[in-house]
Amino acid sequence: MISIRWVLPFLLLLAGTTQAGLDLELRGGALSGSIGIDLTGDANETYLIFVSDDPNNIIKWSGITLSTPGFIGKLNASGQASATLPLPGSKVLDGFQLTFQAFTVNGPPYVVDDTSPQCTIRLAEKNGIVASTGTLTTARTNGSSALLADGRVLITGGAGGTIFAAPTPVASADLYDPCTDTFTASGGLMSTQRVFHTSTVLQNGQVLVVGGADSGLTVRRFSDLYDPVTDQFTSTSNLTRGRIGHTATLLDDGRVLVAGGTNALLPDYLAFLFGNVSSTEIWSTARSRPPGSPGRS
Repeated sequence: MISIRWVLPFLLLLAGTTQAGLDLELRGGALSGSIGIDLTGDANETYLIFVSDDPNNIIKWSGITLSTPGFIGKLNASGQASATLPLPGSKVLDGFQLTFQAFTVNGPPYVVDDTSPQCTIRLAEKNGIVASTGTLTTARTNGSSALLADGRVLITGGAGGTIFAAPTPVASADLYDPCTDTFTASGGLMSTQRVFHTSTVLQNGQVLVVGGADSGLTVRRFSDLYDPVTDQFTSTSNLTRGRIGHTATLLDDGRVLVAGGTNALLPDYLAFLFGNVSSTEIWSTARSRPPGSPGRS
């Protein structure tokens, strides 16, 4: 099998300057199942997907057949394509990693147009049982997470501390990249520390972060918007009252329904008597609603 270490530099030499306009996403990874591969790029271009070689030949004698390139095809009129790599059930592959990278080419003569980032997936004996080797940049409990459109995960707020000291809520956020299996600190901070808050992905790809309690354990009504393009948080319209333990649900018209929760950090039996919030409210912004849709703040 031709090594990917030799083929990829050769292709890049043909490319000159490539553009980062090709998105590669991986799904699955359970043994006896398969790895799903999704590509998004420019319409009707030819693509090549390379799968990392295996210097120890574990892949070969375990029953997975790899070739270089692993897949060749053509993106459809919407610039999308999918492929599947079947996986055997051999337990020796549990925890083994495969690395994928995709290219689109124009031609003839064939010249690389776009390249995707390298994306790694860890194989697991059971679906969904895949241990991450990454570590959060700070300890977090009772934070909130949101799946971004590009496959990364935004983890906001939460509290760090020890069993010997009261946990302290934080205003920071981490980004988890499943392709590299790593956590990195977000470039921005929320407007306040938060714990027991919510994160809702809007139709425009931004994330609405609502409510929570701060480092003084005061329940807040502040809201922030996270923009994955700029990696920054900005303040937005506040709730009418502070809430923790509430829900924030994206509606079909782009608005967000915020419901319930409590307005005080109390034990459950006291919150039930004194702190429950039965009201609801609607958060909306013209930027998050489709043109012509109804909305109110």
